[in-house]
Amino acid sequence: MNNDSKTGILICHCGTNIAGTINVKELVEYFSKKGYVVRDHEHLCTEDGIELIRNVIRKYGLKRLVIAACTPFLHGELFRKVAEEEGINRGYVEIVNIREQCSWPHYGKRRLATLKARDLIEAGVAGVRYARRIGVVKTPVTRKVLVIGGGVSGIMAALLLADMGIDVVLVEKEPFLGGVMAKLDKLFPTLDCAPCILGPLLAQVNNHPKIKVLTLSEVIEVAGRPGDFLVKIKKRPRYVDEDKCVSGCTLCIDACPITLPDEYTCRLSMKKAIWRPTPIVVPSAPYIDVNYCIGCLSCYAVCDRNAINFNQKEEIITERVGAIIIATGSKPYSPPNTQLYGYLKYSNVLTSLEYEWLLNAMGPTGGKIVRIDDGRKPKRICFIHCIGSRSEKNHKYCSAICCLNSLKLAVNTKLRYPDIDITIFYTDLRCPGEYGEDLIEKALELGIKFARARISRVEKHGDMLVITYEDVVSGEIVSEEYDIVVLSIGFEPNNDIHGLAKKLGIPITKQGFIQPYHIKLYPADTFVSGIYVSGSCTGPQDITMAVTHAGLAAARAASLLHARELEVEEQSAKINYDKCIRCGMCYVACDFKAVKFEKGRPVIDKISCRGCGACMAWCPVEAIELPWFSVAQLRAKLKALLELDRAESPLVIAFVCRWCGYAALDNAGANKISYPTNIRPIMVPCSVAVPPRLILEAFYMGADGVLVIGCHVQDCHYRTGAGRFKKISLEIKNKLKEIGIDDSRFEFIETSAGEGSKLAEQIRAFIEKIRSLGPIGSEVCRR
Repeated sequence: MNNDSKTGILICHCGTNIAGTINVKELVEYFSKKGYVVRDHEHLCTEDGIELIRNVIRKYGLKRLVIAACTPFLHGELFRKVAEEEGINRGYVEIVNIREQCSWPHYGKRRLATLKARDLIEAGVAGVRYARRIGVVKTPVTRKVLVIGGGVSGIMAALLLADMGIDVVLVEKEPFLGGVMAKLDKLFPTLDCAPCILGPLLAQVNNHPKIKVLTLSEVIEVAGRPGDFLVKIKKRPRYVDEDKCVSGCTLCIDACPITLPDEYTCRLSMKKAIWRPTPIVVPSAPYIDVNYCIGCLSCYAVCDRNAINFNQKEEIITERVGAIIIATGSKPYSPPNTQLYGYLKYSNVLTSLEYEWLLNAMGPTGGKIVRIDDGRKPKRICFIHCIGSRSEKNHKYCSAICCLNSLKLAVNTKLRYPDIDITIFYTDLRCPGEYGEDLIEKALELGIKFARARISRVEKHGDMLVITYEDVVSGEIVSEEYDIVVLSIGFEPNNDIHGLAKKLGIPITKQGFIQPYHIKLYPADTFVSGIYVSGSCTGPQDITMAVTHAGLAAARAASLLHARELEVEEQSAKINYDKCIRCGMCYVACDFKAVKFEKGRPVIDKISCRGCGACMAWCPVEAIELPWFSVAQLRAKLKALLELDRAESPLVIAFVCRWCGYAALDNAGANKISYPTNIRPIMVPCSVAVPPRLILEAFYMGADGVLVIGCHVQDCHYRTGAGRFKKISLEIKNKLKEIGIDDSRFEFIETSAGEGSKLAEQIRAFIEKIRSLGPIGSEVCRR
């Protein structure tokens, strides 16, 4: 506890981002009258604003600090470091978010937004009174990086780090490196050879002394902290010894009697049960797919190097790394078998990736453009844009690269076959930048036609495909015949990205991609320190963007590993043995096995503890605290919010997990998605850290409704926290019924970091429901 005169409150205008909605002057006057040292500034995060913070701390000898500004995930660390330099421990700095969670979502409601900001600052002041010093743990740095994903982005990140002298473990789940780029023929914007660019990179990464390549491998478990992660990797057998196999030899492949459609070439060609897709892939040793191998040993018989080894077993590899880069990419959209475009119904309806294989010299036709059904050279080809993108039925987002890709394919076709008539049917032509315009001009120069159109259907008449469409410019309904129809497909998240995100404890967007920490300032960071992201696993990207992103991710990882030791905040819980009654509830609550019993009392293993707060919530005597979070602080914030003059009615308290829940609220604010001002958010480490008794206390203090907003169960940063609280929430509802409170006044909402719009709607619906119930206690009066 401390004297309020030693607590400083600094309020940021953020230009008009905050001050345009919130009456900052009124807040300054309000808290000044209560005896606090209060100052405001146009931009606290600028050099001038930082100097103000320093001067105020020095002049008034401040001991604790409340900064009302933007989300703590943007400049919170900056403000804490400044405070530490002036002698205030980082634990005594409270960041109150009045931009993303007040001014932005409540624009146009100046009075109510100001009252909400006032309440949140009051809660911040109340919480900081009960704050504890946060210690810093020095942890040794393992100068090694795990890169997950062997596409062009992962390869570039690995090479950049290795060239800095940092050891790299490159993990790829497929048998070969290269990703989608290895399947391309030409690259935008210069139409140069894709294998010529990727081939040397693959050779470099495979032969670099600082890079360990693990194909047929996937991450199954991650533990530890920034600078010191312990990773378990499952590696499947190749059944071919890479060291013994001779690059270029195809005797084993030729001897294999099994043939089947080749998924690598989009099933346009056949492969053997032992196969290697193209000569440029790495590793050069082929892979035996045991799902199709009949065990005839023909490959074994012809191999004079004894490279075939069916005794290889699945193995678990453990690696200790200092940082992790996710570069798992995305996958091409696969259109369903629908009547609309005739895909999978008519053989001459191809996706843009399938058509790319026809242009590829390593493809099934040796680079010749032919009709699939009869092998004839086509006279007319058309491209249809936005397949799988910008659609309510598929993906609402624009995949960003489809227009450029179809332009590349059309121009490349026209350069080879000037006599082929080509039409591009587009919704909007999105080709940003200088090179995009150049390619459009090149297409027009070559005689490629463009039609802004809505495609009605694709049908087959005789041996031709007939497209019926509405010409958007003229409004006419037109039908035209083509030999080949190419569907310009977008990209979507990989199927296993949810599982990987859960293992790493990082959120995903509403579209299913990895959520970066901040899309503008920290696009290569994730919400977990020491884990970075690169390439199209964050959303569709072209190769230039993916490589640029890889450079930033590599730089961020190298920066982290630059020091021999890292200073990180303590995250492990602490037990007050003066209060502890040795009941063992903390042991039951911990899913990380961080609580052990020694000499009859519980002890928390600092290394194993993840700081979720489950033990703290379950402790019946409140003997457990986290370094930056305690039940006492939660209760103080509740009292501050509920014992003030009631700003509005109904009043809803929301306990928000600091991962997906808080990020989703920030997302709603950043996108100016409005929701009622009646909600008062309180950040918690995880939904499971909310003590059920405190929810009941909130109602006792006068809350009309209580929300707990956490991650989706499958995406929980602490793996089991959200799932455990979901079960607890049912018990809370039953308890509310027992004591005569309508159980619909309490709700647990699952969300992801990118679901700001959905969360805003859920909050709106909940508050309307509470409004219809009336003030807390109304149900008792009705009885």
